[in-house]
Amino acid sequence: MKLPDAIQAAAEKKIVAELKPISDKLTRLRATLDAYEIRVREDVERRVSNAILAALDMEQTVGDNSFEGATEDLRTAIQAVAELVGFPFVPSELGVKEVPAAELVVHAPEPVNLPAPPAPVAYPTPTEPSPPPSEELTADQILAKAGMNLSPPAPVSTPAPLTRPPRKATPEDIAAAKRLITEVETLKLEIKQHHPRRLFPLLQAITAEIKLLLERLPFDNFLYERLGPLLSVVGQLKVEGNVPEFIRGLKFGSHGDWERLSYKNRQIVEKYDRDAEQPAPQSKDYKPKPQKGHAEPDTNGKGHQWPAYPRLRAVTKPVLLAGGIKIPEKIKSVHERFGIELEWHEIDHDNPRASQTLMRRIRSGKVGAVILLEGVMRHSTYKPVVEACNNMGVPYAMGDKAGIASLSDAFAELERMLSLPTS
Repeated sequence: MKLPDAIQAAAEKKIVAELKPISDKLTRLRATLDAYEIRVREDVERRVSNAILAALDMEQTVGDNSFEGATEDLRTAIQAVAELVGFPFVPSELGVKEVPAAELVVHAPEPVNLPAPPAPVAYPTPTEPSPPPSEELTADQILAKAGMNLSPPAPVSTPAPLTRPPRKATPEDIAAAKRLITEVETLKLEIKQHHPRRLFPLLQAITAEIKLLLERLPFDNFLYERLGPLLSVVGQLKVEGNVPEFIRGLKFGSHGDWERLSYKNRQIVEKYDRDAEQPAPQSKDYKPKPQKGHAEPDTNGKGHQWPAYPRLRAVTKPVLLAGGIKIPEKIKSVHERFGIELEWHEIDHDNPRASQTLMRRIRSGKVGAVILLEGVMRHSTYKPVVEACNNMGVPYAMGDKAGIASLSDAFAELERMLSLPTS
């Protein structure tokens, strides 16, 4: 409430005069509380020290009257504040009821006889031999002798969790992963051409190598994401290839010595191929009869008759196989079956730099023909290459995923385009 200035000044003096005794009592109570806390700590420290000194048969510290004086001051300060709030209170049925002032009788506190410092305690002779006088007792030994084993229990050491080093993709693992992906994609197209006796160790080796790479490659690597689904593809190839044997590693969470399994089964596949290349033993009297009236076909020495493709064979500039990951074994097998030398232009994971390099080669006139493996590339990757071929008059064809049938159709398409008159 706002009062006139003269009246407000007089009121302030009255307020200060009435608050001063209350403020003085509260201030004295705070001071005596702080002093009492200090004296209590000193008294406790003295008693604990005396107990230890008594256990060591040493002279104890004599206390003074400071603790009793602080206690008496605190009683007086509490009594003065209690008078302000009408202490004591008595409970009623509905709450707290104040005792009328006429009935309030404040009794002086009776003096409290504080316990005297403990007398030296006679401890029994310890069962363990006491250390020689020349040796110093440790803190734990002193406290134990005084009956106050206050040392905290020793923390239980828990073994640190085993942390595995972060995975890193090495160049060898990346190259192996790329070879595996291409090998599986090629095998999908040629599954009917493999005998089950050869297909079983081949699928077992591929499965072991996939599991091994999944344990090495980082989880965020794009090759790790492509390798995982290949296990289900291997399972499908097992069914399509009529392989009855159990292939270890196809089951989720399976473990094994993948390096040993891969090496062992790759050796079996190589042995099978070597045995298949050896001609069957013939009797000494066997003589092949020459065919009359037919010219001997142009073959690669392994029973494959090469198609003619005269215009394609007459191309002097490189014939490119563009897309995917380069597989030297695939180039070799294409030459054995068709008799055509190919150069593989690798475009891994739709790499834009690789496709731009291919377009520069086409525009510079250094390419004779192109087979685009559109089955392993996005449309946005090979579409600019098609435009570059059209602009430069370079024949091109689609080879899907480099399967034998797809490449045969692509070679035939290139031969047809080379026979067209140039404008």
